[in-house]
Amino acid sequence: MVQWTGCMALTSRHIAARFGSTCRKVAIVVIAGVCRWRSPEEVSAAIEARPLAQQATITVGVLAILFACSLVAAQFGWIGMLVFWLVVIALAN
Repeated sequence: MVQWTGCMALTSRHIAARFGSTCRKVAIVVIAGVCRWRSPEEVSAAIEARPLAQQATITVGVLAILFACSLVAAQFGWIGMLVFWLVVIALAN
């Protein structure tokens, strides 16, 4: 009989952790881009100081706002999407 070691569960957990940290980094960059007076390090420290549930709420909220803005921009065709991506790039820089 072959014993199941749970390797897939570890892989899934690793992928979920990397996805979560990537989403959190995107949220930090967007918040720091909107609030120019705060550096990304300050925003990261402020978010990491909060409980895990609030961190997830902030991250999901920022990504949901980005998604909603992209849907609105898509209503204006390729010019709207071009403007959306230019704004996102400007926020990230």
